[in-house]
Amino acid sequence: INMEIAQEILKSFGMESEEAWNGKEAVELFERKPTGYFDIILMDMQMPVMDGCEAAAAIRRSEKKRRRDHSYYCRDRKSVV
Repeated sequence: INMEIAQEILKSFGMESEEAWNGKEAVELFERKPTGYFDIILMDMQMPVMDGCEAAAAIRRSEKKRRRDHSYYCRDRKSVV
């Protein structure tokens, strides 16, 4: 439900969002998109399959290959990418 609330808040500011239900999905989603697609990544620290710290590290590794910086904010419930 926290992901839904976050998405509604982002939408109220005219922002679009995409969701991942676990850390592995978040990494895969990031890697499928072109460089610069995401301006910000909101991530839960306690996601199933791969936690937020592991997912953030994997995204950072992928990001270094792309040479793009992103801001990361970690939440304690459900992930929003």
